[in-house]
Amino acid sequence: MSHYSEVSKELMAIIESFTPMIELLSVDEAFLDARGVMRQWKSSVKLAKALKNKIKNELNLTASVGIAANKFLAKLGSDLNKPDGLTVVPMDPERIIEFLAPMSVTRI
Repeated sequence: MSHYSEVSKELMAIIESFTPMIELLSVDEAFLDARGVMRQWKSSVKLAKALKNKIKNELNLTASVGIAANKFLAKLGSDLNKPDGLTVVPMDPERIIEFLAPMSVTRI
């Protein structure tokens, strides 16, 4: 458990190097608010790929990322393509409905 805790600290330090606006969900999950750093990254996908690469290179771990307009959809997106996935959930309300429609209630 002490090793897991240490790796968790390293992981969170990597995440904080991308944006200080984070909300921890567990020892290995966090929500990132990247609005304040988008000028630097130009797109959330570029930021997510850079974050995943840094985690892989520094910790030799995979990371699954969900990009969305809210935490619920981001968590759902990150769970869809584990391990090592990157899911971009649509931002448009009608496209969000289309994204969710084929999913079972238990999945959601």
